[in-house]
Amino acid sequence: FLVSSKGQLLLSSKSLPHYFPDMTEGMTSIEDLKRMDIRNLIHQAFDQQLNVKKEVAGFHEDDLVLEVTAVPIINDAKSVSAVLVLLYDLTTIRTYEKMNLDFVSNASHELRTPVTSIKGFAETIKAMPPEEEALKGDFLEIIYKESLRLEHIVEHLLTLSKLQQMTLQLTEIELAVFVEELKQSLQPQLGKKDLQLNLQVPDDLMLVSDRQLLSQILLNLLSNAIRYTE
Repeated sequence: FLVSSKGQLLLSSKSLPHYFPDMTEGMTSIEDLKRMDIRNLIHQAFDQQLNVKKEVAGFHEDDLVLEVTAVPIINDAKSVSAVLVLLYDLTTIRTYEKMNLDFVSNASHELRTPVTSIKGFAETIKAMPPEEEALKGDFLEIIYKESLRLEHIVEHLLTLSKLQQMTLQLTEIELAVFVEELKQSLQPQLGKKDLQLNLQVPDDLMLVSDRQLLSQILLNLLSNAIRYTE
């Protein structure tokens, strides 16, 4: 939106009320704007004759985050005749950044548990007296299981990292044929635990998806189901 040197609203976008509900159609002055931080930003651009920028949040009920830039328009007399206020919606970016931070925090916690367990049992085995040799087998089994758990977590992290960087390659998939191929690839795991996988998919059912990504998702789900089925 555009503000005159007298604080009058000269021009505004139709989407402005979405970000500032108090900026109604009849509003003519920025002094009617409830956000004092943005009013101050505009005054600062007038006073300093410089571009000023600020990230602001806390808009009505939404979790909107905006980058507000006030750009002074200087006339031939070297004074500011108006200020152009530009709004850039950072909500998606900041949400994504928060998700990444949460992911790193959760991943660190998940990794710490098996690492601590492996380290603890390895130290126990190292300090174990000869007369307790028989217990080593039990401890080694625990270490092995924890290492598998650690491997699974690392694979999961790598998969998520790849998902963040990849572009979807959407194709039509004949679902019945697709899941039958997945079933065949899982036969060794099913055979080891004497399990059967029954699939009921209509022959004519088509799906538009990324074939590789869908395969990875379903294989992970089914592999976990097999692994944890007694």
